[in-house]
Amino acid sequence: MPSAFFVVRAAVSDAEKRAAFDRWYETEHLPDAVKAFGVSKASRFWSLDDPSLHQAMYQFDDEAKLVAMLKGNAL
Repeated sequence: MPSAFFVVRAAVSDAEKRAAFDRWYETEHLPDAVKAFGVSKASRFWSLDDPSLHQAMYQFDDEAKLVAMLKGNAL
């Protein structure tokens, strides 16, 4: 089965809060989400077109694992 992806988009409109959001996402949220979701890979990035837009992408081994996470308590 092919991999399945869960994409999360956040808008951080206040430019002064982006550095704090970036630190929190990288050091706390992303590691916690990787463990809770049971993903095989995770990545994150800021939009080049709109610096207020942040996206994270979580890769699951297959769609069944993504669906199980969405139905569980991880979120």
